[in-house]
Amino acid sequence: LIGLVAGGFLACLWFCVVYILGEKLHVSDEIERYYGIPLVGTVGERNAKTVIDRVILSIFKGNERYFSYIESLNLITAKVKAMTGKTNIQHLFISDNVMNEASRKLIDELMKLLEGEVQTVEAGSAAIYDSDSVVHMAGCDAVIMLLGVDITRYEEIQKEAELCQRNGVRLLGGIVMN
Repeated sequence: LIGLVAGGFLACLWFCVVYILGEKLHVSDEIERYYGIPLVGTVGERNAKTVIDRVILSIFKGNERYFSYIESLNLITAKVKAMTGKTNIQHLFISDNVMNEASRKLIDELMKLLEGEVQTVEAGSAAIYDSDSVVHMAGCDAVIMLLGVDITRYEEIQKEAELCQRNGVRLLGGIVMN
């Protein structure tokens, strides 16, 4: 009986350590906490893939209001308009670090909503993986990174932020897809 309890405890401890030391983004708040990148917004349901995810989300995000896809998109658009208007940003680049069909759809919708608000809005793959995106990003005034929970690695966030800094491009913030 003691061996069973000890084994269960060690298994839980192992899963917690693996979760904490994982190399991918777990919750949206981490981009602000670890990298100082403002969170522009989150899109999608909070899908907890593991028991640990469910426990952590219930503890830290349990009382948070959930917004529909359209509500989230409108809030993100309003925040981006406010950010670009205050800082006189004319050329915005959206860096897609998720690179799937859902992220392309989100970017297309965001670009349509920002039409007329920002002089030009461009989008491309993560600049750390795509030379064309580096060129487009370097020619813009600011960047917004699109990140994915359990998709985007911490190292990618850090490298993308450093690339913005090296090219003298302001990093406005991040949008996190759950």
